[in-house]
Amino acid sequence: MEDFLRKYGIFNTEADEVYLSSKRFTVFPQEVLTFTNLRVLYLGHNGINRIPPEINQLTALRILHLECNLLITIPPELCTLALEELYLDTNIIHYLPDEIGLLTTLKVLDLNGNQIMELPDSIGRLTNLFDLGLARNRLTCLPPSIGNLTKLSPTLNLRSNNLSKLPKEIGQLINLTGLRLDNNSLTSLPFEFRNLRSLVRLSLSNNHFTDIPQEVTALKLLKDLEFDENLLFVVPPNIGKLINLERLTLACNIISELPAEFSALTKLRVFSADYNRFTEIPECTKCLPKLQFCSFYENDIP
Repeated sequence: MEDFLRKYGIFNTEADEVYLSSKRFTVFPQEVLTFTNLRVLYLGHNGINRIPPEINQLTALRILHLECNLLITIPPELCTLALEELYLDTNIIHYLPDEIGLLTTLKVLDLNGNQIMELPDSIGRLTNLFDLGLARNRLTCLPPSIGNLTKLSPTLNLRSNNLSKLPKEIGQLINLTGLRLDNNSLTSLPFEFRNLRSLVRLSLSNNHFTDIPQEVTALKLLKDLEFDENLLFVVPPNIGKLINLERLTLACNIISELPAEFSALTKLRVFSADYNRFTEIPECTKCLPKLQFCSFYENDIP
């Protein structure tokens, strides 16, 4: 033990914070399990492929960093701790145990960049979560219990998954001001999506939408809307209801015209319609008083 403490600059086993990131560990250091006062443990950026069940001995642990390792799953024993922050991003986790729902004190859960295909219903018990990262996984759907996580804010990141639909309960996440759903397989949104009235930033780029849903144009506070790389043929007249829009990107679609109601977007500063099928620059874009950047690159405009 003394050699371990000396090697990693730890004063004694009573330490409440231990920094062991980027130390080339290939297994979880067993010595740490004797640090009964440990509240914060950094073990990110190593090569650890397994968390020992004995981690439940660290009853004082509140913050655990295990990002950028080689973890495939997490043991149920971890879920008996009173963790507040858990960082597991950039591993190769395939599934979460049902016991994940026992982490009811958790406020931050970072699972970005794993290989998770589905979430257990018990995820809905984490009602104290305000930060949940699920980007760059393999999710095809979300459990209805996701709607219980009403403290989530400001942004929920679900980009780069395989989502083809959203549960209606997504509309219960009313504290969100940002939502990233880009790089999925969505074709529509549930009616309840319009209940996300606090949204100011929404990304739906690189999905399979053929129109801009009414559930989006009902979000009156939106300032930033990304709808690139879909299958949009038209922009609906309802777009004019988004009077607070400051940035709108519609690149890489099949749009050939804009509705007259587009001129109601008087706060618009940035508009991109690159790689579409416009044959002329629409008149409605020429009377927007705050427009600073307007691009129609690679259209059919002479």
